[in-house]
Amino acid sequence: MAVSRTLAQKPTETSPSESGLTLHARSYDVTFAVVVPDRDMLLDVSRVLVPWATLDSGSTPTLEFEIRRNRAETGQPYTVLQNSEPVFEHPDRSVVLNGLEAAIQHAVACESSGYTFVHAGVVAIAGCGVVIPGPSLSGKSTLICALVNAGAVYYSDEFAVLDPGGRIHPFRRHPHLRTDVADGSPGVSWRGLSGELTPLSQTVILACEYVPGSHWQSKRVTPGDGLLKMMANTVSARTRPIAAMRSLANLASMACSVVAFRGEARDAVPGVIALVEAACKTCVH
Repeated sequence: MAVSRTLAQKPTETSPSESGLTLHARSYDVTFAVVVPDRDMLLDVSRVLVPWATLDSGSTPTLEFEIRRNRAETGQPYTVLQNSEPVFEHPDRSVVLNGLEAAIQHAVACESSGYTFVHAGVVAIAGCGVVIPGPSLSGKSTLICALVNAGAVYYSDEFAVLDPGGRIHPFRRHPHLRTDVADGSPGVSWRGLSGELTPLSQTVILACEYVPGSHWQSKRVTPGDGLLKMMANTVSARTRPIAAMRSLANLASMACSVVAFRGEARDAVPGVIALVEAACKTCVH
């Protein structure tokens, strides 16, 4: 995904609507519009969308979202809508923005016809990709954070985006860490979220389970096992199964697949790095 004109750089490229201001954007091959009630909300939405979306004011959006300000007596100042249908409402502005981001990202993952989106964290270590599939609250972001602190290059903490050939592209949203995580992982300075990243073809699929109090253990498994782990976390597995399976099969054929158990994220980092360094020397590319 080319990052040429970010929303933060040019938030003025909007159009007025009956409801307020409309921001047009694109993420991969999905175009969307976001209608907001005022300029301040426009700037907040722009910050949320950077850097995983770019401005695309010249195209017709396939999806439309809106943050609508309600009357004060309702007790819920904001409602988020998708294609004119209410998604949720909440009085807290930050919760509304986070909810909008999640709704757009999920819609992009569902609507994309040229890419397959898998719930997974992704980093690169010495040019080799590490894909950690798993649902929300499975510890992906915590481990990704620890790996980036150790020098890995951040690609995503939410989606591995596969092209038909099985290469992995970045989805560089601002990482989301649970506030109740207490595994000792330090915060991370997420520098360099803008700019180009090379798609990853040399990859380790790491199905890693967090077990409190355990130590790092890993085992190499078959490409089929790795494919199944990825398929279980693929957004379009039911809606576009053939295209998804083709991309995943191409990925699995080029990747090393590993299952692992870990304790605290920062304690698992040396094991992950050693695993990647060894695996990327032996895998078929």
